[in-house]
Amino acid sequence: MRAIWVMGALAISACGAPPNAGVDAGVDAGVGVPDSGTPGVVDAGAVDAGPCGLKASAGGSVITEGGRLALELEFDGPVVSWSPEVTGLVMATKVDQTHLAVKAPYGDLAPSTVTVAIECAARKGSGTIPLTVHRPEWKLLKKWVEVTEGPINREYGMGWLDSGDPNRLLVFGGFHYKPKQFTASSDLWEMNLTTQKWAEVTMANAAPQFMGGRVAGIPGKREVLFFGGVTGTFDAVPHLDRFEYAPDKLSWSAVVATGASTVGDYQPGFVFDSKRNRYLSFCGQSTGFHCAVRRLELNGTAAAWVDEPVTGTQPIGRSGHFFAYDATTDRVIVFGGMRSGNDMLGDTWALELGETPARWVKLADNPELKRRNGAFALDEKNHRFVVWGGTPDGASAVDGIHAFDLDRGFETWRKMETTGTAPAPRASGMAVADPANRRLLMGFGNSSTGYYPDLWSIDY
Repeated sequence: MRAIWVMGALAISACGAPPNAGVDAGVDAGVGVPDSGTPGVVDAGAVDAGPCGLKASAGGSVITEGGRLALELEFDGPVVSWSPEVTGLVMATKVDQTHLAVKAPYGDLAPSTVTVAIECAARKGSGTIPLTVHRPEWKLLKKWVEVTEGPINREYGMGWLDSGDPNRLLVFGGFHYKPKQFTASSDLWEMNLTTQKWAEVTMANAAPQFMGGRVAGIPGKREVLFFGGVTGTFDAVPHLDRFEYAPDKLSWSAVVATGASTVGDYQPGFVFDSKRNRYLSFCGQSTGFHCAVRRLELNGTAAAWVDEPVTGTQPIGRSGHFFAYDATTDRVIVFGGMRSGNDMLGDTWALELGETPARWVKLADNPELKRRNGAFALDEKNHRFVVWGGTPDGASAVDGIHAFDLDRGFETWRKMETTGTAPAPRASGMAVADPANRRLLMGFGNSSTGYYPDLWSIDY
């Protein structure tokens, strides 16, 4: 076993738990083009090709600031060619013969249009798609009295949505702040997102107690794998556990894993690589701060860790970092974290998984954004990585919410301008993506002024 020193921050310490389309296509907007051919020219000897226009189902759409919109176009007849022109938007890209991708800028909320120039046989025409751009809005879902109305506030907790019931939010474990900070726990709570009511869940058997670990879902099952973290005495002990969280199961089982992971790992990155049906662990704190990459191959109840060969300049070792697996670009994203003491990082890296061996690439370095231990989630529809809060110095919390554009060639950090009353700045928060409701769920955490037993949403 190896004891890990957990750095303090904020009130006493601040540890932390951890473009395709703002809106679905097919919204009826009444958009079309007169079938007279105007404003086109028809050759005198040409056979009347009939209407040449864009059907109504492509328009009337809303897109968030900095977001993306995927539209499936419908035309009134066979189309020879079409091309988009935009007003007030950064980019509109023809994906294929019937699909259009539109990307909105940050800071420009003016109404915008896409004009689609269409040619079918000898007839030409055009259609317009009106777009409304709006800012993401914060909404308070619930504040609660700890224990009697909801869970004790915590850091290093883990949250996820039930894959079999996306209306069920689960929150597990971490360090409680009561009766004192760093009180180890292994409790499980669930919230019904419709009624917004919490309930503590009794599990079928004892849950493992490791703080600063991570969970990743098992595809096709109502199960997660739990890896990493420290014991209540701050010992980093190797473990891998499986949790069946369906209401009629709620059962833990240890997974015996052979191979490379022979030491514990504190606050590692841990994701499921869907293209290769494997799990990846990267960066963390074991015998020291590191950015080693290991793959975990799971076969039923058997598992094996393998050191993953990588090329490129390896990032500085760190823990408390922000991370995501982006299937669209086939890479892992790593941002920020702590490399020692209160030495924070503001760099952003990609591990290119489509190359053999995988390769580390530095995407950005933003010292003004340096932090550790904040909330983070992948906004798949708008293809961006969203981070909220964290601490830059172990004594204060970063204000606001930032997004990293994941489109290749456009990788840039932006502070998101929002509407609604924003939550208090904090570290140690938690975030969960809720794609069915086009929002991120965020809450918990602490600051120098107190702790926050609350849950918020921000839409996209």
